Amino acid sequence: DYLPGSVNYMNTLTRTEDTGPDRTDPYLKRGFVDHVLASAPTVADYTSGFRSTPGPAGERYVVQSVDDDRLTLLRRGVAIPASAPGVGTDGSVPSTLHKSYRFRARSMEVRYDLAADRDIDAWLGVEINLAVAAGSTARAVGPRGAQRALRQPVSFGPTTLVEIDDPGGGARLTIRTGEAQAGIYAPVHVGGEYQYCGLVIAWRLRSGAGVPWTRRASIAFSRLRAGRGS
Repeated sequence: DYLPGSVNYMNTLTRTEDTGPDRTDPYLKRGFVDHVLASAPTVADYTSGFRSTPGPAGERYVVQSVDDDRLTLLRRGVAIPASAPGVGTDGSVPSTLHKSYRFRARSMEVRYDLAADRDIDAWLGVEINLAVAAGSTARAVGPRGAQRALRQPVSFGPTTLVEIDDPGGGARLTIRTGEAQAGIYAPVHVGGEYQYCGLVIAWRLRSGAGVPWTRRASIAFSRLRAGRGS
């Protein structure tokens, strides 16, 4: 929730059989939904709901610990696509994946810590769906400061952050990607009408057996001032 603008940015639409002729979504279209992939995600992966991937979007984490401003979740075992290098046909890799949230007044951070019993070479895509208003503008900022406007569904390369200016909520959303190697941005329309925007940030999940792998992403809110739009 961004209280100054009275906006719940997770108030996104998940399509079901009751939403009409549009296809249904295989999981809730919320924030920080995880996908383990054989290669960098594409716009087609996002629009299809990552239906061809083995998870863990539909798999459960268990709560490991809860503190005042922190929540840590745990998954044992990560399903890696069989087409990823070095993965057997069963796609199972003995591993542990900790997912830790930290909440602040106007921001939240998510940290991923993976430890595997054998070498992994795959991708972790983190899907963040945001109920920004129609007319919002977005841009990706690369490692050297180069900016790219995001309008239509598009894939983009290495990025350090994505900024979304939402005039409807009066907020600028800053998503720091932890040096993501790839990303997807896609406005979502249902029945011909705009509903929300989808963002996927993706890291190369390459780790040797027993070598910890850690990445962080965050989302922060600030008041959108007149003239700050892109």
